[in-house]
Order: sequence, then C-alpha cells, then structure tokens
Amino acid sequence: MLKGFGWGLAAGVVNFRIDTWSNSYDDEMYKDSLDVFKESDRKDENNHIGVIATLKK
Repeated sequence: MLKGFGWGLAAGVVNFRIDTWSNSYDDEMYKDSLDVFKESDRKDENNHIGVIATLKK
C-alpha cells in the first residue's frame, strides 16, 4: 500500500510541476502578444490613413 501511495504522490508532484510550467509559458505568450499589440497600435497612431468600412448589401 505504501508503494502505491508513493507512486501516486510522485505522479502528483510531477503533474503539478508540468502544470506550473505550462501556465508560466502561457502567461509569457500572453504578455508577448500584448506587447506586440501595443507596439502595432503605437505605430498605427501616426499613419493618418482614414479607412471607412461598410458592408455590401
């Protein structure tokens, strides 16, 4: 019984570490995408091109 408990505990620790790593990777990707968005918005604010989009009916 203790052997099974040990394996279960070890698997839980490994699963927790994988989940933590995955979450930190996702957070970094999110932060990078926000940086790209802010940079593109900053670049676009000076181009002074007016675009009017309408739907065709």
